[in-house]
Amino acid sequence: MNNTENKPSFSLAEINEFLTGLSLRDLANAILQAQSPEQIIGSLPAQTLYALVKNESADSAKELIAAATDEQYQLMLDLELWDKDNFSDENLWHWLSIVDEKTALSGLARFVKLIDKKLIANLICRFVRSQINEEPTDMPIDPNSYTPDKGFTWVTIDTGEPEKDRELGRILAYFFETDPDYFYRLLYMPQVSTATVFEEEAFVEHQQRLQSVGIPDLRAACQINAPLSKERFLELIGTVKETPALITSPYIVPQGINYLEPWQSLCKLLPSDALTGAEQKLTAILNASLIFYNVSFYDFVAVGEMATQIKGAINIGLEKAMGIAKLDLDQFYYRVGLTGLYQLGLNELRQLRTFAVELTKQIENKEETSPHVLTALSYAGQAFPAFPLFLEQEEVGGLYQSSRPRALEHLTEICKLRDYLAEEFRAQ
Repeated sequence: MNNTENKPSFSLAEINEFLTGLSLRDLANAILQAQSPEQIIGSLPAQTLYALVKNESADSAKELIAAATDEQYQLMLDLELWDKDNFSDENLWHWLSIVDEKTALSGLARFVKLIDKKLIANLICRFVRSQINEEPTDMPIDPNSYTPDKGFTWVTIDTGEPEKDRELGRILAYFFETDPDYFYRLLYMPQVSTATVFEEEAFVEHQQRLQSVGIPDLRAACQINAPLSKERFLELIGTVKETPALITSPYIVPQGINYLEPWQSLCKLLPSDALTGAEQKLTAILNASLIFYNVSFYDFVAVGEMATQIKGAINIGLEKAMGIAKLDLDQFYYRVGLTGLYQLGLNELRQLRTFAVELTKQIENKEETSPHVLTALSYAGQAFPAFPLFLEQEEVGGLYQSSRPRALEHLTEICKLRDYLAEEFRAQ
């Protein structure tokens, strides 16, 4: 497959319909076997494409990357090459091992075109030594040096691993062949600045690119994931209006929320443009939560679980809002916004978590405490509290069918879990 940089040919609704019900592996196979895989790939949100790339074999990943648009490719690099605020050169070498072919330069050329050149400068500062002479010499600076220009320049690459040396050498060779002036500027980089400075400057631009597509920095993610109290909600309800989101291509995850009430009733009241805005806001909240809770964008299962938890928190927030103020459902959305409803739901979940943590501190001997109680405490005390499935099941012979959790979606579930824990502790 060859990237043609055409505009996406499918709408988000068509892509969602195509992907509905597919596992990550089935999704990738369906795309690669489709009649026009390039058009489907070009229509995917970059985060979804990145998840596919990270979970596929090298050969399949190479096909997906080759068909990505430049915008998708650059965002995938932003997600791949950074671990919070640290540049991951290990991930860079891994990416190069996928896209770079020894017999062709097309994969390397595109990588060099789209990567932030400050990261290349960082590598030069750390792993390359050079000597530029006014007259050519056949005396290298050390036995492992090579000269690209008949002795005027001697270069030594030492990453500590031969394969990485080879990849960095190919990058330098590519610049020497295509842009000699830039090649020599690269070699001067260690005299101009330091690897740390280049990394810091690259991180600032990295953050700006992510923010332009609705992926916030940690500070903004913390603000979005801050709980909203009842008192603050009442203050805001007459003043705050829902603002447009930056996201135009939501992260596609398989879970839906149409079965939830009162969410479903709210959706029926919103016109199509408001529903589109809600979907975009939902993606903005998801992106912020992935940052806040440190969930990898490529962990498709964890992302799906986080999406379900967020939707549950919004539904809880909507239920809470209905108990606080007498307004039509759509007015809560227009006045406070999806983020406000999410934060109001978070407030209920955080109170449950605090309750569970305090109970946990009271346990003197875990061996004498019921395993079901410990399980419920564990789920209720998570950073994002969850509901133990056994509370929905009949106990048979002292056992439950499942101890797995699911997302909390209703105020009644929070009450049920809290009451269960309180009753069990009173009985001890």
